[in-house]
Amino acid sequence: MARIVDRIVMDAKRVMSDNGYDTEKNFPLVDRSFTYTYNDLRELQKTSKRRKSAIVDIEQVSSKLIPPYCKVMSFKTNGIMFEDKYGMFVIKLKNGKFGVYARWETGSGKVKFVDSFLMGDKEFLSYIYSLSVKRKKQQEKPKLGIYKTQVIQGVVLYKKYNPETSTVIHPVVDVMERSVTRHFTRLKERKYHDRTAMLYSCAGTGKTEFLKNLAQKYKNTHSIVFVSGVQDMIFHQRLSTKYKIPTIIILEEAEEAFMQVSGNYGIANSSVKNILSGYLTEKNKGGCYKIFTTNHPNRIANTITDRRGRIDEFQEFGKLKGDYSYECAELYLGKDVISKLDRDKIINSFNDMTGVDIKYNCETAIEYAEANELNISNELIDNIVSNRNDDIKKMRDFKGDIYDGVGESDKVGFGKTPMPSKTEQFDFENF
Repeated sequence: MARIVDRIVMDAKRVMSDNGYDTEKNFPLVDRSFTYTYNDLRELQKTSKRRKSAIVDIEQVSSKLIPPYCKVMSFKTNGIMFEDKYGMFVIKLKNGKFGVYARWETGSGKVKFVDSFLMGDKEFLSYIYSLSVKRKKQQEKPKLGIYKTQVIQGVVLYKKYNPETSTVIHPVVDVMERSVTRHFTRLKERKYHDRTAMLYSCAGTGKTEFLKNLAQKYKNTHSIVFVSGVQDMIFHQRLSTKYKIPTIIILEEAEEAFMQVSGNYGIANSSVKNILSGYLTEKNKGGCYKIFTTNHPNRIANTITDRRGRIDEFQEFGKLKGDYSYECAELYLGKDVISKLDRDKIINSFNDMTGVDIKYNCETAIEYAEANELNISNELIDNIVSNRNDDIKKMRDFKGDIYDGVGESDKVGFGKTPMPSKTEQFDFENF
């Protein structure tokens, strides 16, 4: 392998000589750690446009050892999008300096990999290095908007996210919006700049829909990220703190994320506690508001919930009651229909239901009335709700052959919690 690289280096030296570089007096330097792709070089060229020593051209030249070819990623109306391009290239700068970049595939099958290097004098390599550092900072700096994040080999990847929104009726909505607004408007008065809230309830109450609405509200002034795990959260938090970017971090199903670190439900090891206490990050001067959600608060360790500073506030995003259940029914039945019904009876029918349950019953009532050419009435709605409840009760009371001979500990979903199969590994050296 070393012999192949040495031969390619000598070929690159020939290209340098052909372009006017005196390789006899000044042997060019070779940077083997330069692993940029062809697309990365083009991005560096765009980055350097306004600089005095900008990259003016990246020209592919013939090589005796590297066959020029490329992998096409996609076709677009304005040209071809390359996944990667292989061969030997001359990189020319505006100040007259130039260097050679080589990239090739070697090996075959499972041992096939890509190798590359950059050749040039000290000034040329220093300039390319400064450009790559600047580009890395631009890439890692969290941008305003809504994103989903993923950490791969210590690098945070941001994927643009534009969630669809819908109306959410719940008393906690106003409470949480005031809490978030108050946090970011009082940063200069506060000693601490990070805050954490936990939304808990059963499924179907509208937590996720509310968070989508909140993200859309702040997307022009904040960096809002939906993270899938504790590692994604901590990496983004460090970057937003570094650049003082105001951020809202949303971690759904927090009990699962904590379990992946601790190895079991209801247990919090030092890693989780240190992360939530803020020991691994500095306070974000731009402001950081973290929102966790869970449908199983009993699975979260008391050492997390009881310690002030790990989670600052808890909000039950529970079932709707009273006027809120009426407003939710009005949303799905429509003002014209619900205005003809008795308000108190509507509240009594839908009281203590989730938003999803109210939506289902309203839609079922509308479909039934249309199919049978009936007007929607309080009695019809009561019958729909009653039949639904009876069906659910029968289903829960049913004990079929599927569970014959199965031990209670094996009945997942009947009060027993399955043991986790794996834990998430953290690289704390990169934190």
